[in-house]
Amino acid sequence: MSPSIIMEDNQSTIKQVYGNIKHNHSKHINPKFHYTREQIENGNISVKYVNTKDNIADLLTKPLGSVQNDHLSSLILNCN
Repeated sequence: MSPSIIMEDNQSTIKQVYGNIKHNHSKHINPKFHYTREQIENGNISVKYVNTKDNIADLLTKPLGSVQNDHLSSLILNCN
């Protein structure tokens, strides 16, 4: 079974979940973060980069202008 893919537009977050960044600020990370890393290591999920302008989750999480709203709506409607 292939891993579930999580699309993320924050490149620093992606580096942290894959263990590529470690510094003093990351030692108090929420336990959910560690769960995500564990699931990646087990092959259950994969975190991939998506450009902010193409992040369709923004339709449900942010107020958008009409141009960006139309662009993201078209990405959903044209999905295969």
